[in-house]
Amino acid sequence: MPSALEAKSGATLPDRQLEEHEGVAGKDLAVYTRLCGKRKFFTDRPFAKKALKLGVRSGNALDLGCGPGHISAYLARFAPKSKVWAMDISPEMLLHVRENANKAGVSDRVFTTEGDMRWLPFEDNSFDLVVSQYVFHHLPDLDVALSEVDRVLKPGGALLIRDFVRPSADLKTSFLMKMAKFVLRVDEEGRKQYKESLLAGFKVGEVQDLIANSPLTKTSVKKEFPSQFLITRKAPVERKTSPISHERAGRILAGLAVLATLTLGYFHHPLWFLPALGTCANLIFSGITDRCAVRDHLLIKLLGLPGERDIGREEAEIGRLFR
Repeated sequence: MPSALEAKSGATLPDRQLEEHEGVAGKDLAVYTRLCGKRKFFTDRPFAKKALKLGVRSGNALDLGCGPGHISAYLARFAPKSKVWAMDISPEMLLHVRENANKAGVSDRVFTTEGDMRWLPFEDNSFDLVVSQYVFHHLPDLDVALSEVDRVLKPGGALLIRDFVRPSADLKTSFLMKMAKFVLRVDEEGRKQYKESLLAGFKVGEVQDLIANSPLTKTSVKKEFPSQFLITRKAPVERKTSPISHERAGRILAGLAVLATLTLGYFHHPLWFLPALGTCANLIFSGITDRCAVRDHLLIKLLGLPGERDIGREEAEIGRLFR
């Protein structure tokens, strides 16, 4: 059966070289886990942070095609009020997930599930957040997996999917291979797997067409450097009205005082510019110290300066976790 994209275009994707949809085991498992270990600080950690910035920091999260589970562990670590289900088709890979969750100290909130992305073993509306990285290029029919994602994702849930964009020329493929070799120090077998994954990827326009024909709503697709696409959906933010804080009121009054003294300096006497400059310097200095205080900056510790910002306690804690 042709996919929705193929049916719409009236043809298959001739330059897409499909990988077989099966678990990674044996020699390939060792190569893949070694490659994931090299990239976890450069891709997996930032990916988990990006996912949590979509508006979901608690509840149930699903990591599709989790591999060795680095992203699952990061999600559980950065969002202490969440539970993460790590799903992969390979039972051998799930052993690495449990090992990495133990190392990260989050084994009580990371659960492993063996399953296929085309038939997710979960009930409807089960998850507040669904993430997946470098997995969808394994599938012959991306539209089937997207429908399953929509089914298990709660209404208003957040979504983050990253995968490879298929290179349009051999020159670009060669460039990416050199990056993998000299920047990430990937061995020959790992570069072979990487090239196969690139050639099995999608064009951004193809992904946009698939999203437009899928049940997923309020979802955006964009290209990332060097050859990746990103599917994103933010959770709706409930804005709470609150009375103005005394810090913000003080800054407003200080701003009005600056305008008043500037006016007097212009129309009455230049000496009025001095208090205006002093007030501006105070506003700038207090803003810097407030920002540093939230991040426990060394400057604050050395000078012993207090600082507060008009942000909630939860945002301040998340800021400290993401340092």
